[in-house]
Amino acid sequence: MKSAVSKVILVFLLFASGIVNAQENPSAFQKGLNLFGSNNFSEALRSFRDVILDPSTEEYHGEAYYWIARSYLALEDYDNAEKALEFYLLQYADHRLYPDAYYQKGRLLFLQKEYENAIRVLYDFLGKYPDHSLVPNAYYWIAESLFSLGSFENARRVFSLIPEKFPTTVKVEAAQYRVSLIDLKEREEVLLDMIKMSHEEYIKMLEDFQTRERTYKQALDIYQQRLADAATADKDGLIATLKADLDARDREISRLKNQILALQEQQETLKSNLSQTQDALTAAEAVEKVVVVQEPPKEEEVSRTPLTGTGVEQLLELKARLLDIREYYLNYLAAELEGEE
Repeated sequence: MKSAVSKVILVFLLFASGIVNAQENPSAFQKGLNLFGSNNFSEALRSFRDVILDPSTEEYHGEAYYWIARSYLALEDYDNAEKALEFYLLQYADHRLYPDAYYQKGRLLFLQKEYENAIRVLYDFLGKYPDHSLVPNAYYWIAESLFSLGSFENARRVFSLIPEKFPTTVKVEAAQYRVSLIDLKEREEVLLDMIKMSHEEYIKMLEDFQTRERTYKQALDIYQQRLADAATADKDGLIATLKADLDARDREISRLKNQILALQEQQETLKSNLSQTQDALTAAEAVEKVVVVQEPPKEEEVSRTPLTGTGVEQLLELKARLLDIREYYLNYLAAELEGEE
């Protein structure tokens, strides 16, 4: 509740003060900002283009180019977003939104699945602008890039840094969920390794059993031949010796059978645990596609229209949903730990 109310207050303050005063903006530029804030990105793009085409609004061209890039990014037109960003970064190095654009370049590289380049650009952003408001977001996308590269332990360290160093950022809950997801993925990898080892041991044991079974049958044939060839007086002693040998072989084969059965049961248990872990991963990843991966609005992105009661209810609903997901993870992990004891 507190978090949701804080967000509502922030939006109201942004509406009241605004980064760029509506009265000082040309109508096309202000229209573009309003359209972007209401998620009407295609129309916002047209308005920002109108600003670019108007020589009388040259002082707003830099910001218009920036928002053109942001509009393409929101429309998931990454090729044009890249072109617009590179043009802005080349032509407007002294513009006030240059640090924001440089951060967006790193985020765009992540969305283009160029994870190593994304990490490089975002770390460069952190070095150049250590006090920027988007620093927590940069850390988050660095961690996401590491996660996508399969470097889970490094991703965990960066994700864990966010709630530790930036406890008030909107990325805290997303980072915490990612840490939970990494825990599940690591558990999945451990279970896969255990299943592989168990399977290899099972194959080896089965081969050993089959070898011993063959030698057991061969020994029976040999013993039967020896009994047939032995004199009557020698048969009792020979039978006792052969019986003791066969009993020992029976015990060895019985032991191997029990080990094979135990390995089969172990494999079934591991597969069941793996299936549960993968189900939890699937659920977590499905949720994060909706909740986590989206970039939260920042000051320039917020609509200039006050948030309605419906907007407040949506924030509260999202908060409740996040808490439900956290409870699901905690219950699942608790159940897993109880099963291991």
